[in-house]
Amino acid sequence: MRLNPDDTVGGSYEEKYELLKKGLHYRSPGEKELLVWLFENGYRLPDYTNYNMEQFYVQPDFVYEKEKALIFVDGEYIKT
Repeated sequence: MRLNPDDTVGGSYEEKYELLKKGLHYRSPGEKELLVWLFENGYRLPDYTNYNMEQFYVQPDFVYEKEKALIFVDGEYIKT
């Protein structure tokens, strides 16, 4: 059984991961790759994916609410 590396409430780490995957943008492979990496390496998962912050006119790919951190995974990347 995997230890819960974050403050997931109301479910398991695995359940949170599955829920977050549903919010990924289908045209952004970088989002999926980052989320999979976080999960597979046991890191804290974001609170939200593709969260529309209307008051600021932005939609970050990942939001860490407690840390007040927004992550944007934009542009193309080359996997080496």
